[in-house]
Amino acid sequence: MNGESLAWWVGAAVTGILFAGSGSSLHAQQRDISPVRTQAVDEAQTANWPAGPWRSVPRQDYLELVREIAIQRSRPRPAWIQMARYSARIDGPRLRDGRLSLQLVNTSPGPSVIPLTPLGLSIESLDQSGAAPTWGTTADGTVVLIAPPGQSTVNGRWSLAGREVVSLIEFAATLAPAVQSSLVLDLPISHRLTTSEGQVEALADDPARKIPAGHRRMRVNLGRRTRCQLVVERTTSPVQSAPTRLFLRQRSSCEIAVNGARIVSELVFERTGQPTRELILSMPKSVRIESILYDGENIDARPVTSLPEQAWRITLPAPLPHAQDGPSRILQVTVDSDIQPGRAWQLPRISVPGTQAVGNLPGTVQPDLTLSIREPLELKTFRTVGWRQTADAVGGRNFTFSCIAATNSLELVIGQPQRSLAADVLARIDRSQSGWTASTEIAWSAASGSSFTTRALLA
Repeated sequence: MNGESLAWWVGAAVTGILFAGSGSSLHAQQRDISPVRTQAVDEAQTANWPAGPWRSVPRQDYLELVREIAIQRSRPRPAWIQMARYSARIDGPRLRDGRLSLQLVNTSPGPSVIPLTPLGLSIESLDQSGAAPTWGTTADGTVVLIAPPGQSTVNGRWSLAGREVVSLIEFAATLAPAVQSSLVLDLPISHRLTTSEGQVEALADDPARKIPAGHRRMRVNLGRRTRCQLVVERTTSPVQSAPTRLFLRQRSSCEIAVNGARIVSELVFERTGQPTRELILSMPKSVRIESILYDGENIDARPVTSLPEQAWRITLPAPLPHAQDGPSRILQVTVDSDIQPGRAWQLPRISVPGTQAVGNLPGTVQPDLTLSIREPLELKTFRTVGWRQTADAVGGRNFTFSCIAATNSLELVIGQPQRSLAADVLARIDRSQSGWTASTEIAWSAASGSSFTTRALLA
């Protein structure tokens, strides 16, 4: 057998093994390579071989083939979907007016295949730069899309049918694999949306795409997930008929030092009724704001001059979630204040007018208020209204309190310890033939203070 026929024979053997092992053709740009099946047979008795276009290959060639397949499996895809955005309107047991936007990335110099399986939406149309992209199914039923080199975007329209289960509507959404996927849904205000995967958040009205009348807009952030079970449930009372009510859980810490007091307050909200993004923070005029953060990010804050106290109007990046969807992210307010040593000083109170204070969740370990006094200051006395002391640390410098009333105040008297030192002196004179000896014993006792200096004067 010459070299040319040998090369053809090995190529035919490789093709035969792949065909019989996977049951489908191998795509050069496709990473999903089916495993190779192996079976020990007697080379001389071909009649006992399994049915199929099998070919015998030398052992070394077979091992090289398996190694090449392993390399292809570990090699990253040349093309993928970077961002997938889906949106639709919930209309009874169906998602209508669905739109999708797929941001494609292809690092190879030529067209590449991107798998869309397990995409289960009813695709009505796809568009890529004004033309229909090349997409379809392979011989094994995999849905694929041909991506041109570089970055591109595919837009499309889709719909999805759900099923009604008693008073619920369920949608089984299966999406294309992507680095980041999100699903935006417009649902009636009288309905509530939950999902088996990802996180649900409310969105504000977008001037470019208005929210339909009588609806609210929710987004499901799925990340890399491709499947989720959406459940739509009608609430017992329509949300649009109820006024907005805000419930507030607040946890604060205060550290008092010689240069003043630093107060950090964390506020978490729950909402019923209409969505809102606007809040007003109220605090005494004597405090200085250091920062206002929402989920760790700076937010827009504008002073309000019409109120007697210092007030700031803040606009959140998204509406506060409904109480049924869980609590909001943390609004953290940090302020500084001067103290009045030796005189009654009231702890500054940060509040949100129009909210109803509620207790922290059961089982919460952290207290509602933590008070720390740094040396050399000490807490002389305090008087509380609406607070209950829960613990104090050794040394009387750390105190914790629990809020027991919506209207509360904490009045403190902070000062420095007065040094007080007492001494018991015992003098003794011993006489002898050679002279006399005087000795003195001094027993010191400190009523307060931490450091003292003494002197002895001998005459």
